[in-house]
Amino acid sequence: MWWIQIGLYDDRKKQIQLLGVILLFNLCLLFFGMSSSNVQLKTETISLGSQEPDTATAGPKDLYEAVTAQVGGFGTPVKNEPNVLKHSGLKSVVFTSSDDKSAELRNIEVLMNQGWNATVLKVQPLGQLGYVKRDLPVYKDGFSKLDRVDILERPKSGLFSVEELKKSTYNSILCLSFNTDHCFDPNEYAALGPSRKVNRILGLRDVVWSKHKFCKTIASATRGITDSQLLSFTFPCWIMPGDYDKMLADSITFNVERWIAKPRSLGAGMGIYVVDTKDKLRHEQNTKNVVQSYLENPHLIEKIGLNGNMNKFKWDLRTYVLCTSVHPIRAYVYSRGLVRISTSPYSKDCSNITACLTNTSLNKKVEGAQLKDITWSLKKLREYLAEKGNNEWDEIMLKIQQAIGMTLLSSETEFLRNMNPKGYTCENCYQLLGVDVLLDDHLVPKIVEINGEPSLKLTGNGKTHYDFTKRNMARDLVEIVFNRKSKHSKVANSLRQWAGVTGKAENINPSFEIGEDHLKYILSTAREQSDMGGFLPVYPNEKLATIYGRYLKELSNREAVEAVKKPDVLYAHADGRRFRIHQIVTAMQQLEKYPEDVSEASASPRKQTNKKVNLRHSYNKEDLF
Repeated sequence: MWWIQIGLYDDRKKQIQLLGVILLFNLCLLFFGMSSSNVQLKTETISLGSQEPDTATAGPKDLYEAVTAQVGGFGTPVKNEPNVLKHSGLKSVVFTSSDDKSAELRNIEVLMNQGWNATVLKVQPLGQLGYVKRDLPVYKDGFSKLDRVDILERPKSGLFSVEELKKSTYNSILCLSFNTDHCFDPNEYAALGPSRKVNRILGLRDVVWSKHKFCKTIASATRGITDSQLLSFTFPCWIMPGDYDKMLADSITFNVERWIAKPRSLGAGMGIYVVDTKDKLRHEQNTKNVVQSYLENPHLIEKIGLNGNMNKFKWDLRTYVLCTSVHPIRAYVYSRGLVRISTSPYSKDCSNITACLTNTSLNKKVEGAQLKDITWSLKKLREYLAEKGNNEWDEIMLKIQQAIGMTLLSSETEFLRNMNPKGYTCENCYQLLGVDVLLDDHLVPKIVEINGEPSLKLTGNGKTHYDFTKRNMARDLVEIVFNRKSKHSKVANSLRQWAGVTGKAENINPSFEIGEDHLKYILSTAREQSDMGGFLPVYPNEKLATIYGRYLKELSNREAVEAVKKPDVLYAHADGRRFRIHQIVTAMQQLEKYPEDVSEASASPRKQTNKKVNLRHSYNKEDLF
């Protein structure tokens, strides 16, 4: 250290001379360091269209322009936003580059979480006995990761009345049932209280769980969209008999040659069959089936079959998706889903149904079939693809995240319409979904259907990938939903920093107003994404922000036109506020990739740094915001 070096000299004159040299040296360093910093701020603008940006230097203009190019900027207020907030009884907070709003955000955060975030988390299991016996052991294992958890006894009836709900001391409901009304009256969601967690999303069955409702929701959202990239996440589908004529017309448009027909209410592969000629298709007008186009080019796995011979088999993915908000959507997909493989070698004529259907419950009934024959882990699939020369698993997984995200974004308006009473948005709700994904021979994923009560039944052999996946998924699910980390200070700082970024880029002193509903969404997102474990973000996800933004713009533009015709109908995207929160969240996620000093407001500047930041490795899942 320099003061030690000076102390080594006994001569006072030499000490003074050395001190002068050191001070001069440091002044030079400061001058050239500042110059270096200023040069680096003029480096090439980062393209946020790429998935993995390379090393880049930071500057407020770079960040501002990049986010503007990606999603159109930082949350431009909509004209009628003040009226929406006033009509909804929502408060708002104004952020500037110099004001600290941590205290205001803390008050919002406390009110959001005061129920379930009590000293002891009391979990009340409800539902049908069969489902409770099947799934509760896995959830118990998941909750065991937390401190101070009390899992209560299931009532003998499996049902709670409204009066019992109001007076109970529980702060979390675990509904294990095919129908929510086997746990409590769905009309009484609001009676649960906004801060009591419940693992059921209001209206899920009427929006995406039932096959015909899933089809109706997707068809309604995508109607009129012509961009093929925005339609590739699922299959065209039709509900019989009403959509029969439309099915014939669409089949010509989409060049559909075969179809797959499914009963509306049956599961586990029951009643499903392939329709391979237009003559046979006429029969569907006399049914109430849901009909989808059949994937003519599925990706096949080459392996040894039950007969001991090497063959190619059809497969799909059962992914586990945790949805923690529906307006706006917030969801995660678990990185350890299950690969489900058919027992019979694939044949295009589908004369043997177990050659074309991959449902585990169906294929395990085939003589000689064992779980290891009909299911793989994603790790094994990744290794198999690598052996075949495909090492792009991360890219494949990102496409799966996108397909799931587009599906859920399509459902926002329908969820909003199902919320009752008016103004209730199920902010205390979450649900685990089983989302089935089929991939074509180019490994492009498409969503087949959604199950709102995926089986968590264990084999009893803790060493199987089947049990390992479900147990670890439950633990990570509980960690996300019941994460007690406070994020008000970090969110407040990020919003203040963004005001600084905007001010430096536009040479102004900006301020922006954000509604309480959006602040709750941002706070919850920051809390959940601070520790995702094995889950990956579906939405929001800054890597997919551009494609999501394009889709949200399509939804917003179309719904705005429809809202004029039907002003009394609820729309999720018509007023523009939905797209605004997409912009805000995307910008805040991008902010994390830059050194803190680029986003510091000019009103309270910090010393500039000239260090370079490797954006490929600077993303920190521990602190997304």
